[in-house]
Amino acid sequence: MAFYQRKPIKRLIDNSFFQITQSRQYFKLKKSQWLSRAILKKIQEKKLRTIIKYAYYNVQYYHDLFKSLNLTPSDIKNVNDLNQIPILTKSQIQNKSQKIIACNIDKNSCTSNTTSGSSGKPLTLLFDKNAMSNIGSRHIRNYFESGGHLRDKIVTFTNPNRFAHMKWFNHLGFLSKKYLSVFDRIENNISKLLEYSPDVIESYPSVLLLIVNTIQDKNIEGLNPRLILSTAELLSQNVRKKINSTFNIELFDQYGSAEFGTFAWECQEHNGYHMDIESVVVEFLKNGENTSPGEKGEIVVTGLFNFAMPLIRYSLGDVGSYRIEQCSCGRRLPLMKIIEGRTDDFLVLPSGTIISPRNVNFLENVDGISEYRIIQKKPNKILVQITKGTNFSQKTVSQAKEEIRSGCLGEDIIINVEIVDQIPRDKSGKIKAVVSEINKTIIKSK
Repeated sequence: MAFYQRKPIKRLIDNSFFQITQSRQYFKLKKSQWLSRAILKKIQEKKLRTIIKYAYYNVQYYHDLFKSLNLTPSDIKNVNDLNQIPILTKSQIQNKSQKIIACNIDKNSCTSNTTSGSSGKPLTLLFDKNAMSNIGSRHIRNYFESGGHLRDKIVTFTNPNRFAHMKWFNHLGFLSKKYLSVFDRIENNISKLLEYSPDVIESYPSVLLLIVNTIQDKNIEGLNPRLILSTAELLSQNVRKKINSTFNIELFDQYGSAEFGTFAWECQEHNGYHMDIESVVVEFLKNGENTSPGEKGEIVVTGLFNFAMPLIRYSLGDVGSYRIEQCSCGRRLPLMKIIEGRTDDFLVLPSGTIISPRNVNFLENVDGISEYRIIQKKPNKILVQITKGTNFSQKTVSQAKEEIRSGCLGEDIIINVEIVDQIPRDKSGKIKAVVSEINKTIIKSK
């Protein structure tokens, strides 16, 4: 009997150790945010030297790169020395993904994740157990520092492929989480929200806006969350104000990416976004040079926690600025501001239903796509432009159509797929992943 229970018991032990590790990291982070800026900088730069040295000796891409630049790990002593290393882009990782994975890592013990493709270019990532624990512990800190409570009932809107299993503490009533699909109709999701009566709603700004508009248009009452957290898309001031006034609360926005998790977040003062510098180095660059405080620049991030697939000076494609002033909340974590982020167009279905761009922008689940762009030509006609990636086949085309048709709530949509050599970029060099050519004046506060 014991023989057949070994695997479940081992899994239980592994999960327990993971939760213990994550809890320890959380309590360290809870304290470190109040440390002096000088001490935080020492912590950050010590971790930077560690990841640089590790990458040089264990990651072929960085070893070859340093050799070609005549650099050694000892040349990178602090954040200012990072400018000796070229910027890393998503396309470079796609072309050399195996060379950026550490050679001494057991891939079977790692967690893989795929970027949302908000830039039109999905990417598969690899995280070791410590990295997943780090991302989780930072998320917990951000959650509680934004006003979350241990006994909160939470609703998270996302792709069903990203629904997570309940943790052991969820069964005890701690951080009880329910997932709702962005593929479901807004009216149905509002009914579920009213039934569940959550304390906290986590969602994309575009989905929150559709919820708010529907509540106002149909005079729906009874939904009274205490806390709303937005993430993954650029949050405009108009949308923020509308959400705040509808629910009579202060929304808390978070900034991050699939590559690094959430690494910048708002406190109760809303003076900007506190950066998790214990785990990342965030640079703001203009023409390759560091910007001055308040000057906008390209956001470039170095992760200090993922030893399975280290990302050093990785460009997120967004634009922001940093503030030199300390937040009035007393935390010493430095502040940043997001100026230009990931924004896509809403879509209008033949029935007149308006859906979030997140409904269709999940083609990272389809194998064989290098880059893509989704263009709505008419309410019943969508064009998908695709550049071929590894493992591309006719199945790639059919799966892409299935994903988009599902996101369009099963309505009668003609979906055409066009294979192209290159997808045009905007002035910033990014691809707008979801474009609608329909006049959407019906959409308020966009």
